[in-house]
Amino acid sequence: MNLYHTDVDLRIVERIETEFGRPKNLLVTPDNYKLVRYNWQENDDYGHPRDMAKPVFGFEKGSNLDQMVLLNRNGFFHHFTKYAVEGLHKSLQSGQLADQLAYVHIDQHLDFSHQYMHANFVGRIFCQLGIPVYILARALGKRELDGSPTPSSEYCLIKPIKEDGVTGSFNLTPRTKAVYTTQINEHYVYLSTDLDAFPFELFLTEWSDGARKDFGIETYKRIIEQITKAHKVMGVDFTGLSLKEHIDPKRFYKPYLGNIPPERREEYIRRQTEEWGGVNQRNNGWNNSSLDNLVDLIKFMQIIIERKDGE
Repeated sequence: MNLYHTDVDLRIVERIETEFGRPKNLLVTPDNYKLVRYNWQENDDYGHPRDMAKPVFGFEKGSNLDQMVLLNRNGFFHHFTKYAVEGLHKSLQSGQLADQLAYVHIDQHLDFSHQYMHANFVGRIFCQLGIPVYILARALGKRELDGSPTPSSEYCLIKPIKEDGVTGSFNLTPRTKAVYTTQINEHYVYLSTDLDAFPFELFLTEWSDGARKDFGIETYKRIIEQITKAHKVMGVDFTGLSLKEHIDPKRFYKPYLGNIPPERREEYIRRQTEEWGGVNQRNNGWNNSSLDNLVDLIKFMQIIIERKDGE
């Protein structure tokens, strides 16, 4: 397993290092992501932004892109997945296997068509790179499926197609239809999971409130086992973990000490310290729980991606 990250929180890197070894930061310059976060000035024929400025991934010459596990920053930076998929796609072209790669999207959101790059990169994988896309319907927030027929199977995928298809709204581009399917036609798959698909109790993210409460880790593992039963996983990423900040009480009470009578300052400091100490204790519990769950998913994926064909 080859572990990479895109400049994620140092606390995540340190925890991952204790379990698997230190992941390599793919961004050549840490500030590089700022170039692409809100870049949508020029669109292609499908309404998706062209790559005006893209992150420079620091793949060393001869890097093995197989068995890649990538940890992305929070959901605002999920579009880094597009560049990882693009790199893997190019590496398969030398063996004439590129047409056998599929992208599987597990997320609370479709991320197919929007002005922001982090919310349209799936559409760009499909329309710009020409890679088949499969979106797990079970993981989507309810509003993403408004007006669409409800899938009957837990393992049900939404497959965008360029021809007319049987579709509900799906919030795709006007020129792109979609169908429900339970079959992936390609042999190789890249799995991308935005942790906002899970309830807030499992992972801290920017968008957990819209997640389905019944989409848990065991359900996820069961579905991944089904998806990968007849397919070789070439790459995996996890996106969206956003740890709570450790708060220094002085940051909040120090500016106001001048307004507190001298005889009451000691009591005021004590109360503020206790209050923010309780907040930090709660946040640390959430952070540790989220990190434990992330480590669990990476260990699960390590088994999946290291399987040989036919196992």
